[in-house]
Amino acid sequence: MTNFIAGISGMLTLIAYIIYGNKILSGNIKSSVATWLVIGFISILNTLTYLKTAKHFWISSRAVIGGFGSAIIGTIMIIKNPHLGALSNLEIAVLIVGVLAVAVWIKKDAGHGNLVVMVAVYIATIPLLVGQYYGTVQENPTVWFLWAASAAFQMWSIFRMWKEQPENKNGLQLAYPIAGVGMHLMVGTMALF
Repeated sequence: MTNFIAGISGMLTLIAYIIYGNKILSGNIKSSVATWLVIGFISILNTLTYLKTAKHFWISSRAVIGGFGSAIIGTIMIIKNPHLGALSNLEIAVLIVGVLAVAVWIKKDAGHGNLVVMVAVYIATIPLLVGQYYGTVQENPTVWFLWAASAAFQMWSIFRMWKEQPENKNGLQLAYPIAGVGMHLMVGTMALF
């Protein structure tokens, strides 16, 4: 049952990225190019830390799909908008936090590195939220709510894994899905207005 629930999480993530990519290609979404580049970098780092921490392929599927999906979205956005311009101070701060996460991972462990990555992901969404507020960014709430649901299914699968394999219980495994539910609900809710 755990693999099935975790598989739903991964599939919801994949479906949301396919919808999002198509909407970007068709011009229906106007997002922050630099933010997606930063999120792509941070997501790949998160994928590496999450695979190391979770030690469960299906539970990690959301992180793996999200890492590659974010990198692909960032690449599509660069192709559609080759005049990226300079990164903002906020985006530079996110990259610095990402580098700090690598240092924490090397010096301490992947789980704590993943916690630092979650801080970077929350900071990286600020330009999306600000852009939505000022009308310079137009997002689709459906995909953001799909990503939030995916994170909730991942959280559920982690609780099930802990019940089945108590020796693998690690509270740090919840950082990614908790951050995912919160961040995606924030952006999705802003997209409604």
